[in-house]
Amino acid sequence: MAYTITDKKLNSLLKEKVIVIDVRPRSKVKKTGRIPGAYSIPAIEASGKINMTNLFAKLKQLLLSEATPFVLYCDHGQKTGKMLKVLKEKGGYHPNSQIKFSSPSSFSQRSG
Repeated sequence: MAYTITDKKLNSLLKEKVIVIDVRPRSKVKKTGRIPGAYSIPAIEASGKINMTNLFAKLKQLLLSEATPFVLYCDHGQKTGKMLKVLKEKGGYHPNSQIKFSSPSSFSQRSG
């Protein structure tokens, strides 16, 4: 099940070495920065369309298994919620291993 987390919870997850994935278009990442240590998998195209093919391919390279915990984040959390549903239904990812972080804008330790 996906849920929105606070900066404090995200910091805790980062200390636990949970994989953090920024799914926003590269242009947004370049403009606003990203959470330090986050991987960039641009699964949202500039048009706003979700590219699940790219996300599935990159997750297979990045995660040890479908049970590996990870955090997806975008600007508002709406698209990550949709992505998580597809990842669970079609990708076999364990529903408790996915967390959506609604926005990096308030996260104080962002990097470019």
